Order: sequence, then structure tokens, then C-alpha cells
Amino acid sequence: MDVKQRTFPAMGSLKLLQLCLCLMAAHLLQSAESMLLVRFDRAPPPRTRFSTAVFRYSTLRPDGSNPCEKHQECSFSCELNGQILKPCPIGSVKLENLTTNTNHYFLLNVKTRSGDTNSSVHRWFIDKIPPTAVITSNRNYTNAEQMAIDITFSEPCTGKGGFKCINTSSCDVMVIGPAQIDASTLRAVKPSIKYSLIVAFSTESAYERVTIKMADDFCTDEAGNRFTKTNGSVLVVHYDRRPVLVDIWTSVPSYELEIDKVMRTVYAANKLEDLEIFLDFSDCVVNSTEEILSVLSANAGTFVPVHTQNHRNRRFTFKLKNISRLSIITVKLQAESVIARSGTPISYVSPVTFLYDATKPEVKLISNSPRETMESNFDVIVKFTKPVFGFDSSTLEISGGTITRQIQGAFKGSVLINNHGKISQGLSICSWKQSKGCCWKSKSGFQHSRSETIFSPCNICCIKLLCDSGVLGNITSSCSYFTFFCKSWSNREWLGIYKCLFCRIGSQQACH
Repeated sequence: MDVKQRTFPAMGSLKLLQLCLCLMAAHLLQSAESMLLVRFDRAPPPRTRFSTAVFRYSTLRPDGSNPCEKHQECSFSCELNGQILKPCPIGSVKLENLTTNTNHYFLLNVKTRSGDTNSSVHRWFIDKIPPTAVITSNRNYTNAEQMAIDITFSEPCTGKGGFKCINTSSCDVMVIGPAQIDASTLRAVKPSIKYSLIVAFSTESAYERVTIKMADDFCTDEAGNRFTKTNGSVLVVHYDRRPVLVDIWTSVPSYELEIDKVMRTVYAANKLEDLEIFLDFSDCVVNSTEEILSVLSANAGTFVPVHTQNHRNRRFTFKLKNISRLSIITVKLQAESVIARSGTPISYVSPVTFLYDATKPEVKLISNSPRETMESNFDVIVKFTKPVFGFDSSTLEISGGTITRQIQGAFKGSVLINNHGKISQGLSICSWKQSKGCCWKSKSGFQHSRSETIFSPCNICCIKLLCDSGVLGNITSSCSYFTFFCKSWSNREWLGIYKCLFCRIGSQQACH
């Protein structure tokens, strides 16, 4: 009895719980049958190139019935990008002139007469930008036999088969010029976006221009836009295996000098502003001014870059400073350290040597005749302490006579000599091409007198040598002379021989 009394209430509670569950399930089933579904039967794809969109929509209940079969039983409201559209047609709507290259969304709200509501939204992107690709490489100039290129697409272009390169004749990358694509090297760096290929150049020529470009209209993007080439879709490559040369030259003046019966060009200067060094390359180089300065050397002084107008890295200018007043300067370039844009090292170039001498030359006038003599002939030697240039008849001035002609390095003139006349010679020397006022007098002058009673009034014959000098060196190895013959205006001859000494350079470092 006790057992039955204890178990009976438990069985009653279980039945009560089952009854409650059945009632709840029935209520949920009734609610589900009254739910409203809104669907788009037609809508633009998630990505499209069209600026017009057509939406067709319908409503359903879970049991398949249409709660809006009678239009007056439902109300519709539409939104485009947050803006309410009025009116909102029942069943379909057409949207035109939509903004391109941006995201859009369309929201549809439906409410039945019984109070059921629901909504649905569709998002899409209007893409009017066609896909393209850019061809790049590490350099546009090369001396190699082959070069790697990269093809990078602006977006996946998979329509119409996408990008492909099966062989040389069936490849979406075309080559114009003596080169070809190695299709076996095709590699997808980033699928559908970036690819790499090898281009092989011909070995039959030293220099050629090769154009690499994309094919036309070989794929489409997700929106259906066709592939379009741009400026970046074409790559021009120059392969250049020619040697690259450099010309080292200077603004130092040059002079022609005969040494051992051989004409040589000599470079010499006495102005600091003339000490500029120029490097002219036959092709552009990749080195900076600082890098070239580090491989340019001189045995005297230091180089300072001179920044001039851009010559596409083909000309570099440097100024030489901090040098002594007398120096034989040699400039060298480590050419192998300078690299042309094709990757070719610069060919060897010979050093440049020139003389810088800011010291003034001295002159002495020497004669083998005594100061006063009855002789009608005597020699006057004009001796320079260093070689000079430009000494000729135009540098000789005579007062009291004239020069008539030159015979084998000798000048013949006329002079008027009185019995108590005096002949004086003065020498003035200038650096070649210097401005006026740069002359300085010789440290020694020369005067010569001759007395003879048959001459009447006193006449003075004065000879001055105006000699533009170019400085070459200090070492004297041999001498050559100019001789001037002077003839008196009287019936007697008075012969003066002036020998201008030219000292040759002991070292030929300044000649070439």
C-alpha cells in the first residue's frame, strides 16, 4: 500500500508534462505556418559591369502559399543605398544610371494585412574598370643572355580561359625583336594575379631593342570587363653587350711642343680655375657621384664634385683643390668599379697627366760683349728659367729699327746707331692666355753702348721681347736659340744676335 501511494503521484506528473509539451509544439507549428518569407527571383550578380539593375521579388509562407497573392493584402517599401524609393512597385523594380565603381545595396520590406513582416537585402558592386596587367623587370638595360619578367594583373582575369602561355607561338605575352619567351619557365607567383617568365635574347648581335607586350582581349574579369592594355602592359628592354668607354679630360690648356723633332701635345696651367676634371662615359652609369669620387684619385690635391646640369649620369665634373704651386698631376680612375646601366664594367682608361705651375718664370739677358765696344756685331742671349710658348717675331719690339724678315729661326731688322748711341733691351713675359696686366719684368736688363765719331745725333735702339709663356717644367736638357739680326739705318751695319733659350722638359710625363 505504501508503495502504491508513493508511485501514483509520480505517474500523474509525467502525464502532465507530456501534455504541456504537446500544447507547446502545436503552438509553435501554428506560428511557423504564419511566417513570411521574402525572396529575390532576379537580381544583379555580386559584381557586374552594368549600371542598370532589375529586381524581381516574391513572398511565400513555409507551406508554399503566397500571402500577397491579392496585392491589397501586402504593402511594400524599397530602399536603395539607404534612400527610400517611392513608389515601390509590387513584384519588380528597375534601377537605372547607378553610380559605377562602387558598392550598392537594395532593401525590400514586406508587411501583410495580418501584421506579418519581413525584409530581404541584396548587395552588389558595379565594376566598369577593365582588367589590365603590368610587365616589369629588374632593369631595362642588360648585357645578359636572358632576363626574368613579372606579369602582374590588376585583378583576377579568369574569364575566357584566363592568362596562358603554352609555348612560344601560343602565349599571351608577345615579343618583338631578337628574343623569345621561354614558356617552360612560366610560374604562378600569386595565382590569377602575378606570374613570372624568362625572356631569352639573341646572341648574334651586340646591341638590340626588344619590346615585350601583352596580347589583346584574351580574358575577362568577374564583372565581364575585357582585358585592356595600358602603358604598363608594354616593356622595352635594351640588351647591350658593347664595351663601355670613358673619356677623362681636363680644362687645362694644351700646347704643341716639338721634342726630339716630334710634335707633342702638352697640358699645362697656372690657374686654379683651369683644374677641372671631366668624365664622359659612352653610356649611362649606375654609380652615384659619391661612388665615382671614391674611385677617382690624383697624386696631389683633393677632388670636389661640381654639380652641373643633368647629363643622365654620363658626365661627371670634379674640381682639383689643395695642391702646391708646382705639381705634375696624374689623375687615375678605377674604371672596373664603375658599372654601366647594362651591367658592363667600364673599360680601362689611361691616366691623364698635366702640369700645374703658379710660379713666375725668370729671365736673364746675357751678352759675350763688354758693356762698351767698338764692335759692330755682338750676341745677346735671352735666357728663360723655364720653357715658354708663343715666342716669335710678334713678341719682339724694337725702337729705332724694324724687323724685316725671319730666316731659319732668325729675324733680320734695321737699327740706327749713333757714335754715342745706346742700345737697350728689355724683356717682359706673360702666361699664355692670361688677362692684360699679368706681365712682370725680367729681373735683369741689358744695355749696350757703342761709340764712333762718324755718327751724328744720338739715337737709341731699344729691343723689347713680349713673350707669352706656357709653363712646362723645371728640368733643362737641351737648348735652342732664336737669333735676331739688326742693321743700322746708317751705311754701317751693327749686328745684334738675340738668342731666346727654350728649355725642354726633362720628363715627358706632361707630353703625349
